Amino acid sequence: MTKPKLVSLEQVALEVDDVDAVLEFYGKVIDFELRGSHRDNSGVLQMAFVDMGTNSSH
Repeated sequence: MTKPKLVSLEQVALEVDDVDAVLEFYGKVIDFELRGSHRDNSGVLQMAFVDMGTNSSH
């Protein structure tokens, strides 16, 4: 499958049960760079910040 070219995507929030699984899935569909993340005290990934396209700032 050829990945579609993403021009830009700005400030989208997704609420999901498993952030790690979502990052893995979308990493196969579109190219992005993980810019930051936050884990709770037990080490569970709670949020992730990614850059996609040319105008992203997080």
